[in-house]
Amino acid sequence: EPFRLRLLLPRPFQPEGDGLCLELLLGPNPQVAKGTHVLIPLGESSPTGWRAEEEGAEEEGAGPSGSSALNITLTAPPDAPIGRYRLSVKTRTGAGEYAAPFDAANDFFLLFNPWCPDDQVYMEKTSDLNEYVLNETGRIFYGTEDQIAERSWNYGQVPQKWGGPQKLGGTPKKPAPQTHVGVPPGFGVQVNSLDDSGVLVGNWTGDYAQGTNPSAWAGSVAIL
Repeated sequence: EPFRLRLLLPRPFQPEGDGLCLELLLGPNPQVAKGTHVLIPLGESSPTGWRAEEEGAEEEGAGPSGSSALNITLTAPPDAPIGRYRLSVKTRTGAGEYAAPFDAANDFFLLFNPWCPDDQVYMEKTSDLNEYVLNETGRIFYGTEDQIAERSWNYGQVPQKWGGPQKLGGTPKKPAPQTHVGVPPGFGVQVNSLDDSGVLVGNWTGDYAQGTNPSAWAGSVAIL
């Protein structure tokens, strides 16, 4: 699914003589070979399938403080690693080359897209999308093999107040592969206290004075 970027430039972009390249970094140790360090020349495709196209330049002086604005459409390949990408712009003109510093305000999140037929998590049936992706609440089952109970649960698929997308990559010590196979173990590391001090401690004693009784929770958002 393509998305749009608006670049502010000190002067109008001139395709005949100017060169422009987007640089993307993902994770603590970006590598070209792993698709986590990506260079995307404007008007071309990167070896990993990313593509940046000029959508059009706005009228000179349309940006803040009289700057010129260039609109770009950025398209990610369906198998691109997901996570929080850092974005920078490199330019080349007759006066030389320039690389803009990375700014956290320009970061963006790339997520799985179950609506895309080429994505690894694609779901063909609308009923599956409604149940597993768009459903905010449901029932969960807990207990033992011989004594199973159920209760309502808030899944918080689209939470507003927690930093889920930032944490898709695991921890600094154990960055998880940003694929549909690698993300679940990454979440497991963050949840289990035995793995890099996750948020939940296993306790079967019945004494929860040092924490929260498991039966008190009603959803995932409050825990995370």
